[in-house]
Order: sequence, then structure tokens, then C-alpha cells
Amino acid sequence: MRKETTGTAVASHQIQRGQQVIAGTEDIGEVLDVHIREGVHYMHILRFGPGGDEIYVPTQAVKQVVGNHVYLELTPSELLGQAWHDRPEG
Repeated sequence: MRKETTGTAVASHQIQRGQQVIAGTEDIGEVLDVHIREGVHYMHILRFGPGGDEIYVPTQAVKQVVGNHVYLELTPSELLGQAWHDRPEG
């Protein structure tokens, strides 16, 4: 049985280290941790691919959590050109 949470019911405690992060239909990385800065929860993600860089995405961008997968409301192209690499200060 798969545990599934969708929409605004997604809470940061449902996001766990090691879960796979999906943007659109692409597996973009793995959750390392969840950080809280000024009341905002951010997923710390190790991105797959060349360089294996790390990004910080607000948990508000999560569409649903299904089992070991976190689905974002963002596409891979929407992750380009944003300040996702900047660690949230707080």
C-alpha cells in the first residue's frame, strides 16, 4: 500500500531524507534534508546529473508525496535561472 498526500495537505514532516524528487516527468534528485528559515520550509536536494549540485526548493512547490517520491509543481526548465542554489538564510 502506498502512502499518498496531495495538495495543501503536504507537510514538511512527510518529506524525508532519501526520497526521490520529480519535476514534471524527470527524476531530478534526492532529498537531503528539510530546512526552516523564517517560517518557510525548504527541501535541500542533491540534484542528479553532471556536477551533482545542491538546490533549495520551498516545500510549497510540492504537489504531492507518494511513497518514496516527492512530486513538484515545477518542471525541470522552471528550475533553471532561479536562485535555487542559494542556501536560505535565517
